[in-house]
Amino acid sequence: MRRLGILTIVATSGVAHAWPEPAPEPTAVAPEPAPEPAPEPVDPIPTPAELAARIDALEQRAGNAELVEQNVETLAETVHTLVPLRRFLTIYIDVGWFHVGGNGAGVRSDVGHRNIRDFDDIPADWVLVGDPLSTAINSRGEPADIGAARAIATDTVNSDGNPSFIVNALGLAIGRTIGRGISIAGLVEFLPRPGADLTEVGLAHIDYRPSRTLDLVLSAGKIDSVLGVEYRAQDAPRRLTVTPSLLCRYTCGRPFGVQGRLTRGRLLAALSLTNGDNFNERFEIDEQTGYHLVPTAAAHLQWILPVGQGLEVGVSGAAGPQDGQSASHVHQWHYGFDLRLRDLRGVDVYAEFVQGKQQGSSAGAAHAADAMMVPSPVAHCGIAQCLTYKAAYVLASKRVRPWLTPYARVDWRGARHQRGLDFLYVTRALRATAGVHLVMTSRMIAKVEYTANVELGTPQFPNNVLTTSVVVSTD
Repeated sequence: MRRLGILTIVATSGVAHAWPEPAPEPTAVAPEPAPEPAPEPVDPIPTPAELAARIDALEQRAGNAELVEQNVETLAETVHTLVPLRRFLTIYIDVGWFHVGGNGAGVRSDVGHRNIRDFDDIPADWVLVGDPLSTAINSRGEPADIGAARAIATDTVNSDGNPSFIVNALGLAIGRTIGRGISIAGLVEFLPRPGADLTEVGLAHIDYRPSRTLDLVLSAGKIDSVLGVEYRAQDAPRRLTVTPSLLCRYTCGRPFGVQGRLTRGRLLAALSLTNGDNFNERFEIDEQTGYHLVPTAAAHLQWILPVGQGLEVGVSGAAGPQDGQSASHVHQWHYGFDLRLRDLRGVDVYAEFVQGKQQGSSAGAAHAADAMMVPSPVAHCGIAQCLTYKAAYVLASKRVRPWLTPYARVDWRGARHQRGLDFLYVTRALRATAGVHLVMTSRMIAKVEYTANVELGTPQFPNNVLTTSVVVSTD
């Protein structure tokens, strides 16, 4: 046992000596002293000339800052002034290109009375077949050329059958609420044309809403028609097509007068009292138009049926003294029916029919012959022109894409229009129109349209129309 204990002590001692000796602690090294900072350079004392230059520079900077501040204040005032005008003033430009067959006109003289045989007392060159407005090339309905037409005084386009670029209109539309239910609206169009440029005030009226609970608007001034539906979107930025229908001349006028419009549930009603008819004065201008003690009254009633986004069915009419003469007993009357289908699976449809008459008046023997229904050696309708008319159209469109809407229209017009020995129109015109409406941006639209004109019962002549329109609007 003693030997075992000695061996154990010896072995343990050998293992202990096998571990390495601990490393000695590192010796602390004294840090080197930090270098002393270099002395800051001392600026030399500026000379009086240098001080003057520095003062000038500071004054110039102060002046520039004051100028910038003034410019900022001026700009802020300008922005504050113009912000309300964004809703007050809208500017649009309508430009296009067109080509019309033949000489650009929609009428021809009935030489030799070959087609119109019951008016032999009128010189043959002044008996006209066709429709003077069938070759319209823009939203205003201006024909490419008036040709032999005598009822239209001014040939505003005068293309003589040549294709041409044209600025159809530069328009300025205003509309603003004044307060207390009163607002104003107006439209002025500037028309660059061959020769003298033209200016037309299309609308200028004051509106009044007497009640917040009743949707009633009273208007006075140069107002819209109340007949049919086409007049509602006749200006270039709002019109689906490039050109108007053949009956727009009877319903798209903007007469002087007063009107009231009421919307109550599904019922829409409008009534107007005006100085004269609702014809488009662009083509029915008469400097001898007099004002009568009795105004022309016009009304429109419309009911909305729950088909698509609304099927609007309406009836309208007008009656009053005839324009172009002063007698109140010489009358004119008009009535029509209209239909508008809105957004039935992307399809919109417009349809209208109108019929009307201007009684006219004749001198002495012609008037007596009219009463006895016998021939007269004196021209009829010499004091006031005579006009009877019927017209209709159907316009259908389909929104294929939000930006793409093709459309098609068929319209027809039959009319007899005589003014003494000056002229006689006998119109039996049919048109077929196809086009496409493109929404390029929220403020830019483009339209391309082709119209085939067909003269019914008379020889055909070249007067088909290819026309385009690009409209850019600020709002």
